[in-house]
Order: sequence, then structure tokens, then C-alpha cells
Amino acid sequence: MFGGVDDYPDNEARMAKNPTKKSSFERLKEAASSVGLPSSELVIPPAPKKSPIDNWQIVVAGHIDPRQIFPTWLQLIGCIDENECSIGKASLQMAAFPKPSLGFSGPALAGFVQFDVGPFAVTVVPDKWIIQTVTEKYCSRLVDVTAAVFTKLNEIYVSAFGINKNWTVVLKSIAAGKFLADKLAASGLPWPVGNAEGQVIYKATTGDLETNISIGPSELDKDWLNISYNRHHAIVGHAGYYDVGKMIREQAENDWSSAVQYGAELTASIPRVESN
Repeated sequence: MFGGVDDYPDNEARMAKNPTKKSSFERLKEAASSVGLPSSELVIPPAPKKSPIDNWQIVVAGHIDPRQIFPTWLQLIGCIDENECSIGKASLQMAAFPKPSLGFSGPALAGFVQFDVGPFAVTVVPDKWIIQTVTEKYCSRLVDVTAAVFTKLNEIYVSAFGINKNWTVVLKSIAAGKFLADKLAASGLPWPVGNAEGQVIYKATTGDLETNISIGPSELDKDWLNISYNRHHAIVGHAGYYDVGKMIREQAENDWSSAVQYGAELTASIPRVESN
């Protein structure tokens, strides 16, 4: 807590001896009062609009230890080069949590690790490995790196993997939330009347394959429609060792191609209200 001159008797005595000398606190107050505050527009500038980008992902679910997944280790097993390792170490972020026990004693556990090596980024939490890129030409590296990592970690339990793609469709004459609300209103289901926004989540299952599609408004721009197309592959009926990398290699290209095909069909089905 800050106090004025009157709050401290020693300061009163000192100021009485030298009335022309200003206290540090008074100098601080004068300096602060002389600073012109910028307008609110400068304090909180409007966020610049970013260009819509595509995003490709591979997600592996299982008993994964984030403490092991670091740029240096990826370089050691031949997944990235020295320059990419340096970039990854510079971008490395992690969070540690106390080991669950009575009184929360014991060594901390790494609960989150994330880094970006340039062509792709990696995020690891205790039950998931996520590798992603925003450049399509690096999709094959996502497969190669994931296969190499889980060949090295061949004794951990893996329950499923997902091949995902996320992208944006730009609507020019209608807000994305309203566009979806209008589609839902046309379904014949009862909805409250008012200024509405919509979001669609759809799941289809065929055997061990589960396709999840999410369509909703973007947080970056009201006219952007975000689409998430996720192919979830449960690993069931495999006794003993199974090659996760081989499974991912067999599915990745087909799953990403399915996402592209769905994207083309979706775009064709959206009314071109912007041309009216």
C-alpha cells in the first residue's frame, strides 16, 4: 500500500527541515499526472483480421507422458533437423502439475508440452499427442513423425487415433451464426424466436470408424464459417503389439481426401447469397 507524506511522521519531520525538497512519493505523483493517457482506441486496438487458414492434424489418444516429447528428442530419433530443433526449443511451452497424492506431495508432473518447429507444431497432454500443420505439403511429415514417435514408444497403450482437417468458408452477405440458425429453423424443429445463432455438430459411425463434423461461426470474423472434419479410429480387438504408425499410414491420405470431398460438397450446397 502507498501512503502520502502525512501518513509517515518521519517524513513530516524531514519535510519541516527542508520544505523545498519534495518527497519521492510527490515526485512520483507529479510524474504520473504529467503522462497523457492514450485514447481507448489505442489502449485496446481492434484485432486485425487474419486470413482464413486450413489446418491438418493427427491426434493419438493413449497413456502418453508429456515429459518425453521435446524438440531435442525428436531430433535424436531423426524426425527434425538441427535448425527445426532450435526453432522448437525457442517456442517451447510447458506446464507442470503436482503429482496427485495425499497432500499433493511428490515430484511435479508435466501436464502440457507444446512447441512449433516451423513446418508443424506438436502439443502433448497426458492422454493425447497432437501434431498439426497449416501447410498441406507437410501432411506427409505429420504421418512420418507420428509413426516414428509411436514406433519408439511401442510399449505404451494407445486406444485411438484421429485424422482431422479444419478450414473456413467465407460468407460475404450473411453472418455465419445467422446462416446456420436459418438452416436449423428450416428443419421444422421448434426453436425460440429472436436474434439467433446456430452451430451444427454431427456424428456418423461405421464399424470402428467415427466421423465427427462441426460447423459453427468463427471467433475471428462473424462472416467466417468454421468447419472441423474429424475421422476417429478406435483401436479394438488387437491383442499384443500393434503398429500404430502403420495404421495411421493406411488411413491418413484417405481421411484427408474425404475431408476435401466433403468440403467441396458443403461449399456447393451453401446458397450464394453474396451474388444476389
